[in-house]
Amino acid sequence: MAQPQGAHPPVGSPGADTEAVARSYFERLINQHDVAFATTLFDPAIGFHDPAIPGGGLNGIPQVQRFFETFFDTFPDVHFEMKEFFVDGNQVAVGFIWTGTHRAKLFGITLSERHVIVPGIDIFHIANGRITSVQVAFDPLDLLLQFGGVRGVLARTVVPAVRRLWLGRL
Repeated sequence: MAQPQGAHPPVGSPGADTEAVARSYFERLINQHDVAFATTLFDPAIGFHDPAIPGGGLNGIPQVQRFFETFFDTFPDVHFEMKEFFVDGNQVAVGFIWTGTHRAKLFGITLSERHVIVPGIDIFHIANGRITSVQVAFDPLDLLLQFGGVRGVLARTVVPAVRRLWLGRL
């Protein structure tokens, strides 16, 4: 079947619109929890960098799929709202806010059933209709505070000091 004139090839195909590829990451992979879609969306050698990942990053589709399976188990009602979109050639930056309820143990932190709200930015590099790298930026300390992973004196004294130091470097 011929593609309508002016239409872009589908995600995963050379020539796919870079913004459409990035949108499908949020709309299909994350908001629909379609982990199998990762094989279409990502380049086989995907580099995925996220401050929530021990060691900071993952390589390859199978590792990224396992990450999202764990993420969806931990926050089964997770939803990402895209706020800002910036496209420059094969790079896309997306400001987002994600929300979800902590429903499984994560990083040794027991189930809290707390609802979290997490702002952040994802930067994508796209080639041949697929995402070749993702750089996630958000405040993991804020996430830990929201579901009770940091408590007591630490939460009242050290956390604000670290935030001031961190924000002073931006």
